[in-house]
Amino acid sequence: MLVAAGVGSVAYLYTMVTYTPPPPPPPQVSPQQAERSVRQLQEQVVAIRRHAQTRPPAPYRLQIRSDDINAYLSAQAPPAHGLPAGIESVRDVRVAFEGGRIVVTGTVTAWGRQVHTTVSGRVVPDGSGSLAFLPDEMMIGKMPMPAQMRSEAARRIQQELQKILAETGVSVHSIEATSGSMVIEGMTTGQRSR
Repeated sequence: MLVAAGVGSVAYLYTMVTYTPPPPPPPQVSPQQAERSVRQLQEQVVAIRRHAQTRPPAPYRLQIRSDDINAYLSAQAPPAHGLPAGIESVRDVRVAFEGGRIVVTGTVTAWGRQVHTTVSGRVVPDGSGSLAFLPDEMMIGKMPMPAQMRSEAARRIQQELQKILAETGVSVHSIEATSGSMVIEGMTTGQRSR
């Protein structure tokens, strides 16, 4: 009886960890349209960066659509470098903006096993012009990530956000994620503050 219960528990845990949801629907925009949208967004970021380096501080506003990001991600090969130890690859990444949250899902190959992973949370201004990532769900399959893995993932996301802002030369005053899009507003740091 105990052996049967043990085997049942192991099978249940295995199912929870190896859970893979049905594939997400394809992006709602064509790859060409997504490429155009991403190129326009990149041009806006370059213009903001250039402004931050050469002119006085000024307000900026960026709007990012999840459909454009997902179509772009579908067309790109995920980077194989810079991944944490033990993680071999990340693929099938999808981004959703919903109810003030950012939800990122994907398939991670770690230590020879493929698992579906979900990371979601809020990205909020921290009051000093930077951003803070407040995770609310980090899952491997249907199981919560272990605490150490969760804190490492949150730390890496936080570092990446701060790096992007520093490289771009902006501060963020508001960020809003609604159904399908995210709007970021703030000020360029300008040449006087550098």
